[in-house]
Amino acid sequence: LELPERMEATVSLLNVNGELVQQLQKEFSGGTNTLQLNVGALPTGIYFVKYCSANAAKTERFTLVR
Repeated sequence: LELPERMEATVSLLNVNGELVQQLQKEFSGGTNTLQLNVGALPTGIYFVKYCSANAAKTERFTLVR
């Protein structure tokens, strides 16, 4: 996650139906940030990670394969 400056953001993990699976609120530093989500209990499928801050929103798609 690349951010121009330090900011608080909400990161949501959604399943393919748009249902909230996990959510966390965290303060991120400016620059490149790494985010680790615990997906150990999730089944194989398509998921979306949605990042929202006061200034921006971004959604990324990924496929979890077991």
